[in-house]
Amino acid sequence: MKGLSEAQFIARMCERVGVPPSPRGPGDDAAVSGTEVMTVDLMVEDVHFTRAHPPLWLGSKLLSVNISDVGAMAARPSRFVLTAALPEDTPVAWWDALASGVGALAKRAGTTLVGGDVTRSPGPVMLGITAWGELEGREALLRSGGRPGDVVMIHSPQGVGRSLLGLKAWLDSSASGWGDAPPEHASVCMAAHLNPATSWQIGPWASDHGATAAMDCSDGLLADLPRLAAQSQVRFDVELTGLPEDPECGAMTVLERASGGEDYGLLVLVPPSQRELFESAGFIALGVASEGQGVYWLVDGVRVEPGAPAFDHFSAS
Repeated sequence: MKGLSEAQFIARMCERVGVPPSPRGPGDDAAVSGTEVMTVDLMVEDVHFTRAHPPLWLGSKLLSVNISDVGAMAARPSRFVLTAALPEDTPVAWWDALASGVGALAKRAGTTLVGGDVTRSPGPVMLGITAWGELEGREALLRSGGRPGDVVMIHSPQGVGRSLLGLKAWLDSSASGWGDAPPEHASVCMAAHLNPATSWQIGPWASDHGATAAMDCSDGLLADLPRLAAQSQVRFDVELTGLPEDPECGAMTVLERASGGEDYGLLVLVPPSQRELFESAGFIALGVASEGQGVYWLVDGVRVEPGAPAFDHFSAS
């Protein structure tokens, strides 16, 4: 299967297994089942994190990326199961710190661990969570509900681009071995990568106040906005200079900031009449949806071709 992309691997599996159409099957941030949504995410050492990642923060991130998907569907986290494949020499202190990170966020989010599995790994650490959320009487907020005329907006609690810069700083630190306590003097951007803040709480509010479509922005604007446009069958005209200036991002251009992933914001499409209300809640307007397909990227009103996003699981295949 060498040469397939992540999306192609998924498509070939779905063709052979047979799945219901979205929202009951693949295609959104989580699958819908009655009054609940469900999502799953896997993190693999040296793909998603290094062994030196502070385990307290890694545990928080492990749960955070899952409830971010739950929130993007307008659901509130309710319960989860956790799986882990661990080398034989995994330090007990490392595991305890990881569990503390998961537990602290679970308590804040009001979600409960209800099961899982732990097994031995002959190589990398692998961690996975399957999470459920309750829709609480509202309809799931899908990627496919957008309409021409909607405003393209993002809610980003830690700022677009910080995680990419933080990843570079973390890799440059040359930390090795089993992770320990979080670094005392981690930069804002390094903390944004190692222990990201997500928009899991804002999805239900967005649904209640008129959002027509939504998507967890976990892979970066350049990767995720085309997916949202395709699902809603519209075209986006996106002005990247709509991103507010961020002194933490230094000399990064808006294109570089848009290429980075793991900022875990919430992308929404909103009727123009609701734009000011969403802005008052911290959303930033980036563009507008119209008839057509794809994304037209603009920088200061000039159309640009941004190139490929910063990361793809199988880009090296």
